[in-house]
Amino acid sequence: MGNEVSTIGIWGMGGVGKRFLATHMHNKLLEEAGDDFDHVIWVTASQYGNIYELQKAIARSINLDISDECDVKRISGKLLQASKHINRCVLILDNVRDPILLGEVGFPVSNDRIKLILTTRSWEVCQSMNCMENIIEVQPLDGKCGEGWKLFEKTLGIHQIQPSGVKSIATTVVEQCGGLPLAIVTIARSMKGKKQYREWNHMLECLQNLRNGQDDMEKWIFPVLKSSCACLNNKLLQSFFLYAALSAEYYYDNDIWCLIKRFFIEGSTDETKSLEMQYNEGYTLLDKLKNNSLVIKMEIRWTIHPLLRGMAINIAKATEEIMAKSDMNLIEIPEMANGMKIYKKVF
Repeated sequence: MGNEVSTIGIWGMGGVGKRFLATHMHNKLLEEAGDDFDHVIWVTASQYGNIYELQKAIARSINLDISDECDVKRISGKLLQASKHINRCVLILDNVRDPILLGEVGFPVSNDRIKLILTTRSWEVCQSMNCMENIIEVQPLDGKCGEGWKLFEKTLGIHQIQPSGVKSIATTVVEQCGGLPLAIVTIARSMKGKKQYREWNHMLECLQNLRNGQDDMEKWIFPVLKSSCACLNNKLLQSFFLYAALSAEYYYDNDIWCLIKRFFIEGSTDETKSLEMQYNEGYTLLDKLKNNSLVIKMEIRWTIHPLLRGMAINIAKATEEIMAKSDMNLIEIPEMANGMKIYKKVF
């Protein structure tokens, strides 16, 4: 509300609640600070593929007629002139995938007049759009006894988990969601009206074995998570993410070198690269995954969210002949009921 802050970045993985937080801020501004701001503008940036479309969206919001213009530079000039007559304004850009230069758009941010709130899955977007001193990192909720459980209870209705045996399964179901609000709310809604022990047990089994598919995840959650993977800007980075997800649930710092070495040995990479070059490239890839909210670094451990991992395994199985059986304490390849299949890779 003061003049100290001009830009705020809301950063986190898909489905973690960035849009919910930005919506809350948008509504609070309209309710409590309407007289302080001439405009509170909401633009879903991912819906606009270029500067021209973004300019039109902002122009509509401030009642600027640019219907007779199609040149980006001329529109930028008109927006700039219009912005000088705005006393105070907040622009909320939701789901920013690539950096946007608002100076080129014609709507430059300033401490005292035009303020910016953006949501993104990319730390690099926050960096490029000058949010570094004001980043709200949205993380998954606490597990089965914390905020995640409260959200599940509120969405489902507490009366539904009173029957004997159901609550203990419900707490494990919430734990399987990994604190992801999108998953918690989706699963809670799908379980409304279901009070039988076996129905809850079936949901738990589905969540524990996501690699075999689960309807609610496929329809509502995986598309959000898949868009994170699709935004990765090169095939090598996508391949590295899938490989890391298939290999293990988490890695300690000491395991990273082995992961990178296996990835480059098993892939068709440039054999002229030294091991040191491969390690540097692999660590850069890992850091990019962290900056795109696909890998979480906590002290000496690197983890992939369980739902992201389930999605990655589904993607990999759909594109390659693989067997994904890691972290199951197996000492040999299990026999299939219909005989052995030819696989390219076995995890």
